[in-house]
Amino acid sequence: MNKRDHLSRRRAPRRPRGLWWVCALAGAPGLVWAQAGPAPEASRVVLATVASAQAGQPSGAAPAVALPAALTLEEFLQLVLTRSPDLDAERLNIEAARGDTLAAGTWPNPVLSASRKPGEKELGIEQPLPIFGQVTQRKATARQAERQAEADTAEQVAKRLGEAGDAFVDAQMAEQRERVWAQAQQQMREALRIVQGQITAGARSRYDGERMALKLSQLDVSLSRARAERLTVAGRMGTLVAAPTWQPRALGPLHPPPDDLYADAAALWAQARERVPALQAAGSAVELANQQLALQRKEALPTPSVSLARVRNRQEGHYNQVGVSIELPLFDRKQGEIARAKAELQQARYRRTAAEVEAEAQVLQSVQQYRLRRDALLAFEQHERDQHGNLATMADDAYRLGQGSILDYIDSLETLRERQMDKLELVEDMLRAQWTVRQAIGQLPVLPPQ
Repeated sequence: MNKRDHLSRRRAPRRPRGLWWVCALAGAPGLVWAQAGPAPEASRVVLATVASAQAGQPSGAAPAVALPAALTLEEFLQLVLTRSPDLDAERLNIEAARGDTLAAGTWPNPVLSASRKPGEKELGIEQPLPIFGQVTQRKATARQAERQAEADTAEQVAKRLGEAGDAFVDAQMAEQRERVWAQAQQQMREALRIVQGQITAGARSRYDGERMALKLSQLDVSLSRARAERLTVAGRMGTLVAAPTWQPRALGPLHPPPDDLYADAAALWAQARERVPALQAAGSAVELANQQLALQRKEALPTPSVSLARVRNRQEGHYNQVGVSIELPLFDRKQGEIARAKAELQQARYRRTAAEVEAEAQVLQSVQQYRLRRDALLAFEQHERDQHGNLATMADDAYRLGQGSILDYIDSLETLRERQMDKLELVEDMLRAQWTVRQAIGQLPVLPPQ
C-alpha cells in the first residue's frame, strides 16, 4: 500500500452507524416500519397477509369480513354456504364434470406413420371417423354426468347444512342452560343472604348457612360446566365456517310458531318431491344410467378409419395411396358392457324407488314428531300460565316464617330449576323436530352460482 492510498483511506468520510442498521433491517419490513411511523403500501400488504393468516384466510385472498357476534339460523346457514372449505371442494366436482363434457366432444387424433425399406419410402396419416353418432352420444352422456355432479353436490350441501342446523340448535340450548344455571346461582345467593339474616337474628342455626353455602358452591361448578359447554358448541359453529376462534351467540325463537306451519303432510310431500336433493340425485342417476346404456350401444358400432399415404419408389415413382379400414364386430360386440349398463340402469331405478319411499316416510314421520313435540311444549306453557304465584317467593316467605327447614328451602329452589330445565328439553325437542321437517321437505338454502 503506497502513501497516497493510505491518505485517501484516512480522508474517506465515515458512514453513519444508523444507516448500517437500516440496511440490515431492510429484509424485515415489519421491524423497520414498526419503528419508522406510518407503514407504506408494501408494509400494508405484509400486515394484511399476516392478518389474513391469523384469521384462517389464505394469503392473497380478499380481506376477511368481520363475522357477527350474534346471528340467526338463516344467517348462519348462509355463512356456511359461502365460507365452508368443504363445500368449495364439492363445487369443484362440477368443474371437473364440465371438463369431461369438453373432452367428450372432441374427435380422436389422427395417426401419422412413416416407413422405409430398400428402394421405397412411405409417409402416411390415418384418421378414425366416428360417424355413427358416437361423439354426439358421448357429449349427451357427459352433459348428464355434469347434471349428476350438480345433484350430488347439492346433496352434500344439504348434509353439511344439516350439521350446521344441529350445531345451531346445540348452541341455542347451551346458552339457555347456562342462563338457567346463572339464574339458579343468583337465587341461591339471595337465599343465602336470607339465611344469614335469620342466623344473625338467632332464628336459625349455623348449619343452615353452611348447608346453603355448600349448595351454592355446587351451583358454581355446574355453571362453570355449562359455560364450558356453550363455548365448545360455539366453537363447532366457528369450525363450520372456517373460523375456529369465532364463538357466536345463536339467536332465534324458543317457542313454537303461532300457527301450524306443517299441517298438510300431503302438500309437504309434494314439495319434497321437487326439492329434496337426495331425490333429485336419484332421478339424475337414472337418467345418467340411460345415457350410459345408449353410449355403450353406440360404442358397439365399428369406427371406420381413412388413411392417406405418399409412397416414393425408385422403380414405380411417386404415387398416393388411399385406404379405408373398419373393425369387423364378429366376436366382441360390447355384449359385456351393454349387459353391465342394463344392470346399472335397473339398479339406479331401484335406488330411486327406495329413495322416494325413504323420503316420503321421513316427511310423514318428521311432521308427526313435530306435532307431538309442539303440543307437549304448548301444554307445558299453558300449565305454567295456569299456576299462580312464584315458587321462589313462596319458599322465601315460608323459611322466614319458620314454616320450613333449610332442606325444604333448598328443595324448593332445586325444583324450580329442574322445572326450567324440563321446559328447555321440550323446547330443544321442538326445535330439532322443526329442523328435521325442514330437511325432510328440502326447505334449505342452495349453493350460490359460481
